[in-house]
Amino acid sequence: MGTKQGEVNKHKKSGILYAAVFLVTFLIYTVILILQKAYPFGDKSFLTYDAYVQYKNMFHMLFEWISGGGKGSFIWSMGMGIDAVQESLYYCLSPFNIIVLMLGESRLELSMVLLIIIKSACLPVTALYFFRHTNKKNIENGYSQTVATFIELACSMAYGLSGYVLAYGHNIIWLDGLILLPIVALGIEHLSDGKGWMLYTLSLAASIICNFYFSFYICVFAVIYFLLEKRENVRDFLCRGLSFAGCSVLSALLAGVVLIPAGLVVMRAASSVTDMGLEGTQMWGQFGAYISSFYPLKDLECVSMFSNNSYCGSIVVFAACLFLLSYVSDWKTRVKYCIAMAVLVLALNYLPLNYVFHGMTITHGLGNRFAFILTFILIVATYRILMNLAKLRLRYIAVSTAVAGVIFVASLIDSREMSTPLGYVIFMLMLAFAAILCVLCRRGSIKPGVAVCIICGCWIAEIMGNALYVMPGKTEDCLLTDAVRLDQWESVYNSLDTENGTRKSAMVYENYAPYSQTNWYSSMANGNTIRAFSSMGLAHFDNVEYIYSGTTPLTALMYNVRYVLSPENGTYAGYNLVAENDVYNLYEAETPEMMGFMLDDGIVDWKADRTPLENQNDFMKSGCGLSSDVFTEIDISDWSTSYLNQDTLKESVGYCIYRTSNAFVPMTRYEFDAESDMDMYVYSKDSRDHYVEMIVDGELRASNGSYVTEQLSHVGLVKKGQHVRITIGGATSSKTRSVGERFVKVYNYNADEFEKAEEKILDSPLECTGFGKNTFYGSVDVKNPGILYIAYPYDDGFKIYVDGEPAEKIRLGRGNMGVRIYAGSHDIEIAYRTPGLMAGALVSLFGICIMLFMLRWDSKQKHVITPLPIP
Repeated sequence: MGTKQGEVNKHKKSGILYAAVFLVTFLIYTVILILQKAYPFGDKSFLTYDAYVQYKNMFHMLFEWISGGGKGSFIWSMGMGIDAVQESLYYCLSPFNIIVLMLGESRLELSMVLLIIIKSACLPVTALYFFRHTNKKNIENGYSQTVATFIELACSMAYGLSGYVLAYGHNIIWLDGLILLPIVALGIEHLSDGKGWMLYTLSLAASIICNFYFSFYICVFAVIYFLLEKRENVRDFLCRGLSFAGCSVLSALLAGVVLIPAGLVVMRAASSVTDMGLEGTQMWGQFGAYISSFYPLKDLECVSMFSNNSYCGSIVVFAACLFLLSYVSDWKTRVKYCIAMAVLVLALNYLPLNYVFHGMTITHGLGNRFAFILTFILIVATYRILMNLAKLRLRYIAVSTAVAGVIFVASLIDSREMSTPLGYVIFMLMLAFAAILCVLCRRGSIKPGVAVCIICGCWIAEIMGNALYVMPGKTEDCLLTDAVRLDQWESVYNSLDTENGTRKSAMVYENYAPYSQTNWYSSMANGNTIRAFSSMGLAHFDNVEYIYSGTTPLTALMYNVRYVLSPENGTYAGYNLVAENDVYNLYEAETPEMMGFMLDDGIVDWKADRTPLENQNDFMKSGCGLSSDVFTEIDISDWSTSYLNQDTLKESVGYCIYRTSNAFVPMTRYEFDAESDMDMYVYSKDSRDHYVEMIVDGELRASNGSYVTEQLSHVGLVKKGQHVRITIGGATSSKTRSVGERFVKVYNYNADEFEKAEEKILDSPLECTGFGKNTFYGSVDVKNPGILYIAYPYDDGFKIYVDGEPAEKIRLGRGNMGVRIYAGSHDIEIAYRTPGLMAGALVSLFGICIMLFMLRWDSKQKHVITPLPIP
């Protein structure tokens, strides 16, 4: 009876500890919201970066899908057509999303704030579970249970409020992986110690399912942490290595229903920005800035190649030195930790290795997303030092203090810009204080348990204070609906009548997609759509966003967009301006509504591998029978070029490679006098992102309201001798000394020549007759056989039927779609099925069968499967 009561009391005490770290973290975030007057305690928004826009789009999509009933998983009226299943595989599989569904679409801002806070509050909970059950415990250190618990609490709070978590907490979908990371680590320890394979296998599978992208970094961590585990000999390493590899493969099989369809999306994705090939690219980070990222009160950063958010308490730098130099573990373990730390530090500061650790890419040119691996390893090393504080010898303490001091001096020497000076002071004080306590402990002037409690108390206080100091800088000035001034145009947009597949789009804010049937912002975006937009001059940002902006008379015919509501000028050629005010312009298409049109057979040979307007020339020549160009490039030899906030590394006419010289927007300005009358179009491109502004004799002719990778602008009629000024600025995703590539081309438009192509295009339009479950229905009257161009970009999930018979879909150019068709009246059917979903489900089923077989095998062999430790 007494034993049972003891277990009950142990459960209660553990429950109190888990609840405590959760509630303290939750309270810290709540205090930040209150102090900053952020929603729901004010008008500011706690949602920043992707949480401010991208994730909101996904939840709007989720509600659209759910409310659609039997309409199917392919939403024809969003983003040129999107697969809700594919989007959900990346954004919506977290079990925490039940909060979003419970609160509903009208309370999306509140539910997302709660997601960030609740998930972040769960981080120290799983970390505490790890530290209470890790094999790194030293039960012979003479500490009381209270002292050991204090160490565990300090380490768990350091993980939950680390700089990485504070900087990237807005990436809601990453937080699930960070929550599971300590469980994965504990599972690896169980596997290494022969205690069972289930914990590692299931926790890794759960991580992959919750977010397959971030689980890549979890897998990198798993390999590193497995290698750090102690091995008796080579045979033991090989045996455990085979078990580790087998369990990892089983985890991937269990998550096959996510990995296979998601992998197919990744394989067809458009290419992402990387600086690797550009002249003048900064290959090395700034080591002084990197070292100072371990100091408290440093501003958070996550939008540069070398984003440094290494902070997890000043004590960890000193503790890491002690761990590597002292005998708290055997020399082999210390060598492995030293190599792991050195490789990770190098990877975080050397671009090629950074590239490797990101899976042979650096998404959008934003590096160091794997920095949490080093953070966790440093905290584990600190835990082992605190658990063995009494074993430290004076010479190790002295050498470690000296090494930490040298590191501090190095951060001062190599720093071009010092972070908050108070942070440097706090770091040095904590370093000196910890060293003094270690010396006093070793000399017997203070008990080890007391020294540990003082250090942990200061560590916790510093961690919490740092969070309260740096987090307020992440709030937005207003809610997203206020930022886009939704109340001033929502009713107008909703009143625009469209039917039978006709589209409309609002681009008042470039990333805000719920009010657009053409624009989309997603890491799962159809690569064919982005390539199609890019090749035809329609705007996009890198490989995650496409925007219906930058049309010409040709592209205005191609995608059946009737209305556009936008603040932009000069980016919607082929449209009539029907209304305007201070917030938006309303454009209406000049041409009839149609979901496609007939082209000549020659269009199948169209490559679309040149600049957008040259691609449009080729499109009309091969598909419409034109013999002359509609757009002619103008050779401007006498224009002048000026630069602001950038160092120009290489330049030629209309081209430059630049390096940002300060924190302000780098700008390039081209000016020239028109040598003849022309209807001017300007094509601009930046390897990062940019905005454009076109002025003719002091009159603003064109300006885009978004930061995009490519932009096509219609300047309009320019008379001979008029002065033209083209300003290109941007690179918002870069910091000082980031490198970008930028160029601009000027074209003249021939309206008479285009009318010949337009006549061909309007001759046999594809009309929409309705939609079914994942199916589009249309009809077309064809006068001459050829290729039916369809106003949906190419997708592997599409199957096309002509008069009920399967027909081969054709990729036109880089991402448009068509089908061969003969003369006569035809019914067209386009059916959609998520590629790889069924195959993934079968793989997951196969994985479940293997897992059940292994469990049965263990049972037959009478192997004891160790249950999860008691909390």
